[in-house]
Amino acid sequence: MSFLLSFNCLLIFEKDNDSTSLLIMRPIAPFSLWAHIHITERLNLYTQLNNVKTEEQLKIFESQLIDRFGELPAQVFDLLNSVRIKWIASKIGFEKIVMKHGKLVGYFISDQQSNFYQSKWFTKVLQFVQSNPNICKMKETQTRNGLRLLLTFESIKSVEQALSKLEPIVA
Repeated sequence: MSFLLSFNCLLIFEKDNDSTSLLIMRPIAPFSLWAHIHITERLNLYTQLNNVKTEEQLKIFESQLIDRFGELPAQVFDLLNSVRIKWIASKIGFEKIVMKHGKLVGYFISDQQSNFYQSKWFTKVLQFVQSNPNICKMKETQTRNGLRLLLTFESIKSVEQALSKLEPIVA
């Protein structure tokens, strides 16, 4: 996973064959928590976060941050929630998820012959979309990489709100 903080935007993304790519582009306040920390130490913290694989480990990481830095700014909670979003996105078959301009768009696995489309997770997604047409829309669209199935949530203004919309799918 790569984390890039610049120009008051948080960009988080991951790209490899078996993983979800997450991109969040939204203005954030300067990351005062990290301002006094040397770049090497910041990268070390991001590396530690990248190695977190469970909710329990994430809570321990958060606790360690609080012990070290005191009260955490909202941007850190956004960062931690973006990890949770990535986990959910992987479960529900998103290869990529983008949050910008008030929308959250999940790009499903591009291989239309993938076994994922016969899985319980895809069935759960379909049931959620059918039960919640006012929350999200599923559509197939032509992209640079061919025909893709997308799931779009409108009026998403925060990472926390994005997480709250995705969590019921995997509940």
